[in-house]
Amino acid sequence: MIGANKNIAVINLTRMGDLLMTGPLIDRLRQIYPGRSIHLYAVTGYMPIAEGMDVDRIVPVDFNMLATLSIRATTGNFNHSLLEFFQEFRKTLQPLFEYEYEAIFNVSFTDISSLLSFMLRGPVKSGLHLDFEGYRLVAGTWARFFFAGNLNRELNPFHLVDVLVGASGELSSRTGLSRMKYAVPESVRLAIREKETEFGLRRGNGPRIVIQCGASTEDKRWEAEYFGQTGRLLAEQLNANILLVGTEKEKHLAETAAKIIGANATVLAGKTNLPQLSGWLETADLLITNDTGTMHLAQSVGTPCLVITLGTALSDETGPYGENNLVIEPDINCFPCNFRVKCPHFNCHKQITPEAVSSFAKDMLEGKVQEGYTPSINTSGMTVWRTQFDRDGWWRKLPVSPVPADKHRITREVFRELCKTTFEPDLRPNGALAEHVAEMLLRMHGSPPADILDRILEQDLPAALELARLAVTGKELSSTLGNLSGDINGNIEQIKTLGRKLAELDDTIDSLAIVQELWRPVMMMFQFGRSNFPSEGLNLQAKAAFENYTNLEQWTRGAVELITDSIRLWKKLAQQPNQHAESISQYNKVKTPMLDNQNSTEQKAFSSIIRPRMKTEKLGIIILESGYFIQREISDAFKRLGHSVIELQFEDNPQFITQLLEASMRSDFLLTINHLGFDQHGELSSLLAKINLPHVSWFVDRPGFILLDYEAAPNEMSFIYSWERSTIGEIRSYGFERVDFLPLATDPTRFTPGPDRGIGDVRLIANSMLRASAEWRDKAGLNGTRDTLFERAVALQRSGRIEAKAAVETSAVAEGLDISSWSPRHLLNYASAVALTATRELRHDLVTECNKFDLHLYGDDEWLRAAPGVAFHGYVEYPDGLPDVYRGGIHLNATSFQMPTAVNQRVFDIPACGGILVTDDQEDLHDLFDVESECILYQEAEEAAMQIETVLRHRTLAEKIVVQAAKRIQKQHTYNHRAIQIIKALREEFGKVMVQAEGGLR
Repeated sequence: MIGANKNIAVINLTRMGDLLMTGPLIDRLRQIYPGRSIHLYAVTGYMPIAEGMDVDRIVPVDFNMLATLSIRATTGNFNHSLLEFFQEFRKTLQPLFEYEYEAIFNVSFTDISSLLSFMLRGPVKSGLHLDFEGYRLVAGTWARFFFAGNLNRELNPFHLVDVLVGASGELSSRTGLSRMKYAVPESVRLAIREKETEFGLRRGNGPRIVIQCGASTEDKRWEAEYFGQTGRLLAEQLNANILLVGTEKEKHLAETAAKIIGANATVLAGKTNLPQLSGWLETADLLITNDTGTMHLAQSVGTPCLVITLGTALSDETGPYGENNLVIEPDINCFPCNFRVKCPHFNCHKQITPEAVSSFAKDMLEGKVQEGYTPSINTSGMTVWRTQFDRDGWWRKLPVSPVPADKHRITREVFRELCKTTFEPDLRPNGALAEHVAEMLLRMHGSPPADILDRILEQDLPAALELARLAVTGKELSSTLGNLSGDINGNIEQIKTLGRKLAELDDTIDSLAIVQELWRPVMMMFQFGRSNFPSEGLNLQAKAAFENYTNLEQWTRGAVELITDSIRLWKKLAQQPNQHAESISQYNKVKTPMLDNQNSTEQKAFSSIIRPRMKTEKLGIIILESGYFIQREISDAFKRLGHSVIELQFEDNPQFITQLLEASMRSDFLLTINHLGFDQHGELSSLLAKINLPHVSWFVDRPGFILLDYEAAPNEMSFIYSWERSTIGEIRSYGFERVDFLPLATDPTRFTPGPDRGIGDVRLIANSMLRASAEWRDKAGLNGTRDTLFERAVALQRSGRIEAKAAVETSAVAEGLDISSWSPRHLLNYASAVALTATRELRHDLVTECNKFDLHLYGDDEWLRAAPGVAFHGYVEYPDGLPDVYRGGIHLNATSFQMPTAVNQRVFDIPACGGILVTDDQEDLHDLFDVESECILYQEAEEAAMQIETVLRHRTLAEKIVVQAAKRIQKQHTYNHRAIQIIKALREEFGKVMVQAEGGLR
């Protein structure tokens, strides 16, 4: 085998235009597979095109011969057995199997290409292929989508090039990707210069325009007489030189047009091969054409195109893939034609006039066709589109004047955004953006019809909700089937019953696909997913079914949410178009000290971005980000639950207010850790109240310092959580009404069992607190001198784990000291110094008592000074480095005395990783765990040493405790659970969700 795993295969057994549209995919594959050799399998007749593409090896395939062989075999006209037919078929293809491939991309959609992709050596990453029983499979999400789009052409929102590029995978943005290109041979350029002299064609006398009169079918072919009249107008007005191209069979069309044009016409039809055609197109200033392969060749050599799209042609799929081309379509109800219906009249051809086409051509030649282009001619009877690339780098067309809105056009825009979100998650990490859809609807259609949302809601959304309900039923049935698959013989009757129910359910969904055209693409994706189930293994099939139903539910509900949000936002934008166009720059000028309820202009600006909150299943959540502990964990948890998260950088971000207001238009609440972002004067809180955005603050550090100078009363949309119960009263004293307890948890994706890469059997991973204790003693004014109040408070806190401020106040009474004149800040500084010193002493005592078990320390380098005789392994990075150390071993845990009742995250992380935890007996442990069967506790350092000795003697029992603790954690104490608790509280306050949420916690 030659070049094993160093080659990439691209199969394209289609016509010239489709072959050229593969170019951007090939460029993308070169980025993904650097240094690999790319092989292109192409039809023999289009070798000249393949030779101009950026590939390393071209493999010619005699498609006509293979098709003839297949037809003879399937129609009984083959004089041998089926086995002999297959052997002859394989023999014919044998020269193609010389190489082995790292990846195969089949961008053809024929039975022959599927057989070829199956027979080549290597995995099929995208496109048609076969399983080993001969059943047809479609690999890759984009390829499946293309199949669904072909069956629902009026709803397909993507150009074929973008679909093909999507097949490459690993793509978050298409901005800056290459466009279609074809390398014209230099020998062809030299030959064309000679032909120019022979034909008497001079450069500089007038523009050179190429006209292609032909098309693959009559319905797509504008009349040659119309092309002739267009060319004559351009010759008379611009002295244009008109070159008429085409095949030998189209020569009569070119000659008809040339007679009308007159002396400025040159007929090249039937006189050029494909490379020569590319050369003539390269010299042209403009191509006027039907939807043809010539159009794609012109785009590949950089020539602008004016395209007349008729009949069954659909420019959304195969229009000119470049910027500032024009596409003219008839404005007639029956356009585009149905593939299965033969048109008896071609009335659409008459909608487009030569006068209009020549006017558009002049505008293009004069450089007028760009953003903001307005035609100088009446476009009645036509729809004129300008091609461009959207902000994500995907091709699209926009009307040069607004077109009527209908539910198909609206839904196509929604599916475009939904597909981007679903198929390219890196492009939309925070979910679909309704404002992108609304902005495009405004540009395409102007103001929305007054009742458009009501009509869709009444006519089509109920069917979507029914579809979502059916999908949930399918998830339940397939999940049960998977659970029973472990004992097929013992559960055979139940399995049969479930199979019948699933078949009936699928029939119901399929019947909906017939009558509910608006949701047909979603249901077709479901059907293609079903056809790609694994061929064997009931458990695998059940899992595939569950995933397929889940996708159906998510797609349907996502479409419903996006349609409603987009149309509502569209209405707002239409009401205030000028304001919205400058909204971001206006918001950027807003400074928080200016936020005044009396400012009506500002209020009006804010009212334009207010939206209902907490009314949908899938929520949008803003998380203020500073790189602090658990911001990433809670953000990931919301994402795992299917919600969209916008992580907004707070620190050193001068655009914070601008970005916050923009994000609020697609969000349901804001969450911050330790009140990050909230100022002393309440200006951010006031802003959030104005835009009706609830906010959650989760304290995981002492709130006293954060709220100490907090002046303004909190608004009614504030939700406060604390990881420490003893702080709840303190937080309420600042005016917050909704304050609740929310303990820490574990990240179920990071802290998991695995190989033990830690050192030492008995381990302590902790901060020594030497530096922190000294810093806070300085802040408290202790300055290294002996302070009996301080010493008593430390001893008191260690003896009873009471709150640090209470320990200071109680000790002051015992010492006969009056501290009522202390400022709140001084008392907090003093209490913090007490708590951190008590923590330092506890951890030092633990190290002293437990070093006899060959203790190994991980943490800050102050341990080298605090415990010089103990094995020290340095700092472990959170969170990525910790699981390796937590997996295995016996772990001491000493909770900071800043947490009199709460537990730290090690209580959850260590058992989740499989480590044996010996921890101090915190009050919250008794509520969070069954301490008798799930915890190993100690009160003082001496008892910790006794517990370690017991664990070493009875390790099996300790490991059982770890297993029980891990089960409890996965069931109740992951950040998924904390995220659910937050959302539940917000939902109860702001109303019920539109559709009941589903899904697991892991």
